[in-house]
Amino acid sequence: DIGIDDDKGTVTELHSLPPNVNQDGNETIAFKNSPSDNIPICNKLPSIIQTEYEFPVKTIFLMQQINLQQRLSKYGEAVSFTFLANDGGASGKVIMQTTSKHTAFISQKLSDLMNVIDGCGSLSKQICQYLASHGEIRDLINLKLQDCNIDAGIVYADQSISVVAIDSDAHDKIITFLKELFHTDSIKIKNKHLCLSKNMEKFLFLIKDSIPRPNSVLLESDLDSKSSTCILTVTGPQELVENTIQIIKDKEQDYEVVSFSVQHICALKTDYLRIYQMHDILALEKKYNCHITIETVKKGDVFSPQLSKAITIKCCRLKENEINRQIHELIDNIIIEKEESISFHSRIGRLCYCSESNSKFERWGSQYQCLVAIAGHQDNSTKSKLGSAANNLKEASVAIGSMASRCKQKFWNMISSHKSSKKSLVSLPSKDERIVNNVVIKLIKGNIGVEGAKCDVIVNSIRLKAYREGNIAAALYEVGGSSYELECMAKLMTLTVDEIGCTTGSYIGCKSIYHIPFLSSDRTLAKALMLVKIVSYLVFFDMKWLSSSVERCLKRADQKGMNSIAIPTIGTGRTGLNAKDVAKEMIQIASTFGQKKKRNLKNIHFIIYPTDSQSYFAFHKELNVSSVDLQAQKQLADSLIKSNSSQELPERNECQLLFKAQCTATKVPVEIHVYHGATDDTNKDAIIDITALCSKHSNTNKYADIVTYADAEHVCNTLQHLQISNHSIYQVCPYGCLAGFNTLLACVSANGENSVAIPLLNIDVNAANIDYLVNLIESFMETHLHDDISLSCFKFMIGYRNRSAEIATWIQDKIMNKILKFKWSVIQNMSIQNFGLNVYYIASDKKAIVNMKRSMITNCNTWACHRLNDDVYEYVYTIPSNLWHQIALTIWSVYNTIVIRQDSRTGICIFGFEGDIMDTVSYMFKLSKVHVEEKAYQEVQQFAAETSQWYAVIGLNRVKFETKINYELEKNYNIYCKNQTKSIFHIDSDTKIIDYENMKMTDVTHGVQCLIEKSAFRGSALGTGTYFAVDAQVSRKYGDGLLLASVLTGIYTKSAGSGRPNLSIIPGSKSERVHSVVDNPDNPTIFVVSNDNSAYPEYILYV
Repeated sequence: DIGIDDDKGTVTELHSLPPNVNQDGNETIAFKNSPSDNIPICNKLPSIIQTEYEFPVKTIFLMQQINLQQRLSKYGEAVSFTFLANDGGASGKVIMQTTSKHTAFISQKLSDLMNVIDGCGSLSKQICQYLASHGEIRDLINLKLQDCNIDAGIVYADQSISVVAIDSDAHDKIITFLKELFHTDSIKIKNKHLCLSKNMEKFLFLIKDSIPRPNSVLLESDLDSKSSTCILTVTGPQELVENTIQIIKDKEQDYEVVSFSVQHICALKTDYLRIYQMHDILALEKKYNCHITIETVKKGDVFSPQLSKAITIKCCRLKENEINRQIHELIDNIIIEKEESISFHSRIGRLCYCSESNSKFERWGSQYQCLVAIAGHQDNSTKSKLGSAANNLKEASVAIGSMASRCKQKFWNMISSHKSSKKSLVSLPSKDERIVNNVVIKLIKGNIGVEGAKCDVIVNSIRLKAYREGNIAAALYEVGGSSYELECMAKLMTLTVDEIGCTTGSYIGCKSIYHIPFLSSDRTLAKALMLVKIVSYLVFFDMKWLSSSVERCLKRADQKGMNSIAIPTIGTGRTGLNAKDVAKEMIQIASTFGQKKKRNLKNIHFIIYPTDSQSYFAFHKELNVSSVDLQAQKQLADSLIKSNSSQELPERNECQLLFKAQCTATKVPVEIHVYHGATDDTNKDAIIDITALCSKHSNTNKYADIVTYADAEHVCNTLQHLQISNHSIYQVCPYGCLAGFNTLLACVSANGENSVAIPLLNIDVNAANIDYLVNLIESFMETHLHDDISLSCFKFMIGYRNRSAEIATWIQDKIMNKILKFKWSVIQNMSIQNFGLNVYYIASDKKAIVNMKRSMITNCNTWACHRLNDDVYEYVYTIPSNLWHQIALTIWSVYNTIVIRQDSRTGICIFGFEGDIMDTVSYMFKLSKVHVEEKAYQEVQQFAAETSQWYAVIGLNRVKFETKINYELEKNYNIYCKNQTKSIFHIDSDTKIIDYENMKMTDVTHGVQCLIEKSAFRGSALGTGTYFAVDAQVSRKYGDGLLLASVLTGIYTKSAGSGRPNLSIIPGSKSERVHSVVDNPDNPTIFVVSNDNSAYPEYILYV
């Protein structure tokens, strides 16, 4: 028997023999020589005979295995064998040395070995492969067979093993023994369920790594890609095979793909993971060979602090707990800090909703790895949405709630509510149609042969002398047939590439067909596109051939009296032109055509093949963008040519009560009111006026610390009691008024006031400040709980509607939902609440949040000081003091700016944020419009004769400026001409900046710019008349559009002076006046003629 060590998997008490390896690195049969160390016997024994035999290598192996020399010596035969193998051969040599008397017997024994039994018999393929790959086990078995005197052995030859034996009994015995000793088992694995399905070799390595003695078994895999299964076969000692199969089953369970989710994660944290910690997620995926999906915030999700998302993980079961732990660590390390109920109009609110701050947030977010989410809502039931769509998430920097669309627009509309609405230049009946000067530009999906028949003219794209090549031509040929082709051959045979052919449309159903030989042109749009990085306006330079051809088709159709034309999307098919570029050019040509006065052509239809969605979207986008551009040009013209100071004053809104609450705990019931309106719009006994900056703070240009300024004594030091009309004015510096609010109440109460109007105490007031004020009111009530106090009504008066809604909401929330000293009853509540903004800071490090807050505060709007110019200066000092206090309070209530009218007429200063200052300046000029316009009217009358017409150049349009702006342009231009060292002038109450050197105007209020030019026809410097210059450079000063004309100058003389007509009599004549005047009679460079019909225009030049 052969014993197997179960722990070691080796033959008991046997030692392996090292196999021989040939030059090819393959294991070969080990031939063993006699103990004589191959020393010829003939050297030791007399009469030695040496005989050489050739045997198969397997026979030679069996001779060695059964130790033939030792066996023959037992019979008394003196013999010695030397075994020689041929490298790589199937046979070898046996050299026998013996005495002569033993030769016959030994030869007979050798001949018996010629018929050995060779083969694997019924051994399985797996056992054979196992024995072939495990030489150590094979050698141990052969040694054990020698010890057991079994005339058989296992030989490895020709890359396989074979069992050789003296006879069939020995062969069968060894075969049976091997089948009992070794076992083969298989297991089927559905590798699609494995985490390592794409790397089965790695899975096999993991299994082998888990086997105590991996070299003791043979592990094979058979992968079936069709059924996504893998059959693993294990061969070896039976017990080891059973253990290995169990290990495979365990590993299969360990590496089975499981899916689990980490639920109820705050949406802000999932967004932060997705934006700033995606590298950590990718590292986990790579480390554990898993797939992690972070649920995104959808556009329709209703955002609240409780909005949660999930992270889904697909991984092997073995790593589930570890991955889950590390995901939770990432989530738990993310910090969220919240600042609640911040006003939209605070510095932070303005920063968040300013489009210019987007790049700042992006930079800060990347720098600090901090996400800022701003959620705003108008009531508890309609909270803001948070998502990744446009305006909901500032990419890689800041997430914004639904206020980004609805409330943000309302916010800016409210700020600019005093501005009048504008009318649209173009009509937009549908998204696929636009009307420009009664010319309809329309997109139609369909076949050019069918839809074109509904128009008077069809534009066709052809190749010269091939009239049905190309998609467009083929479509027309399909409708018109061979008759249509014959007509093309007859009429277009001599057509060249630069011409437009024309045939009748009788075979199609229209009046005419215009043929453009586009397919025979160079179609070099691709060349032009390569130039776009160098000079952007050259994009369509090489496309001028196509655009010029289409433009000529439009003009020709108009001249022929056609009403409609059908144009296909030429070049967007197999020719490879970019659909966006073609659409942009075609829409521009059609729009330009429509802006000019035409007689007949009223409909331009672009026919787009139904399945060509790329061209449709390109044309659709350009059509709508172009219409928006035209509307923008109209709005731009309205804002530029009109004077801001000439607009009507905004109508005052009626004071509206938003919230009212009452407390009856005191002898006299106490009430809190919140109004939308100015401080003078309701009945009250006293008004708190915070528009009087003290000497210390009136010299600062920074919004330093009004909110955090905690010096209550500053209120006592700056408080003044004024009696104006029927009201008591308690004037105080705004710095410290929050901290000293109880001092204000005490002073108002001490003077026996029954009610007090409280304006906005500072720009950055928030819900926490309102809570503080309500607490102070209750402390005041507690102090006078048993007294007959007179001050029993506190009226918060806020001019901004949105801000008044915020304050009313915060006071209502404080009274209804928070713990107070006294019980309050709400008489009128806010049905639609506005809690302002909630700002969330999300980061993985507390320091990042601190840095983000610091950057936001540092970059908020700065508190600036603006000095008014003389136009308003004179008017303001004519306002009586009692009325001035009312105006100053109204300005603070509505615009959140402080206007200081300094004593001794030394100046007027406006303190506030830049945008608010501009609104205040506009408002101040509206107040003084009568005074200013009367003065301006006198100046206009005085210089009317000297004023020529100025134009704003917007797109292709030239728009006249209104009289006042035109006058200011001309007046300052004359100054510029006399002293060209100064080219920048401010007009229209400093709301417009003129650059005469570059002929540009900038409207500061609206942030827009345009070119300006002066009329080249009318002037006044040399007298009234029509001006013509000999040198084009002189005319160029008035604009880039020049008129080249032949002028009948007649008899001329020197100008009589500025602003005067030419009334000189020709010398020698009794009544005939001179025909023109000049600047220099000896060498005239400018001619001024009295009659416009003295000039014959020849060309319009655009320089």
